[in-house]
Amino acid sequence: MNTKKWKSIGTVLGETNISEFYFSLKNYKAKKGDIITTESKVPSSEGKIEEVTVWGKISSIESSNVFFPTEAAQELTNENINIRDTILPTTRDELICKVIILGFTLKNNLKLMPLNYPVRPAAPVSYPSSEDVEALLISDLNSKHPLFIGSLLARDAVKIKIDADNLVSRHVSIFGMSGSGKTVMVRRIMDELLKKKYPMLVLDIHGDYLGFIQKQKKTIS
Repeated sequence: MNTKKWKSIGTVLGETNISEFYFSLKNYKAKKGDIITTESKVPSSEGKIEEVTVWGKISSIESSNVFFPTEAAQELTNENINIRDTILPTTRDELICKVIILGFTLKNNLKLMPLNYPVRPAAPVSYPSSEDVEALLISDLNSKHPLFIGSLLARDAVKIKIDADNLVSRHVSIFGMSGSGKTVMVRRIMDELLKKKYPMLVLDIHGDYLGFIQKQKKTIS
């Protein structure tokens, strides 16, 4: 990974810990769910200081404008005034992102490890390339039969894969609230397994997969 090519999109704010941090975001440079990075230093087990890349996911974004108080908004509303007819600023928004830390990687190792030391306040925040994000997420895969299960919500270009051999050789349960996508997930896995000629037996009590099976029959015929 060439971290020098990643675009700088913000700056880490003053209070950090090993599980989360906040940063000030440049306008329109990232969105909720995006994977971001910041450079930091951690102590090694040998007492050395190592430079690392900390990876995180943006869990929320809040916007505020200290130059546009509530009283001003109320006045514009009550008097039916267009803000463009005033001297109030509309380009001074401050975007604050909350980041959930996923872990850190060393310079020559893409394996994600748990962070054990806070990130550095005032450190720049970068937007890694989709190729590097994908490489990170499947760095441990090393699979002869990878299954494509979807893309990251915030980055369509990042394809997520799992190992078919590991999946079929053990028990698997998929949990989630109603409407969260459990059935869609199972359909995707079934479709990928069938493409790779894995034998399959489906016990469909509620008829959730009738349409899927009929589609497969049409494809085979």
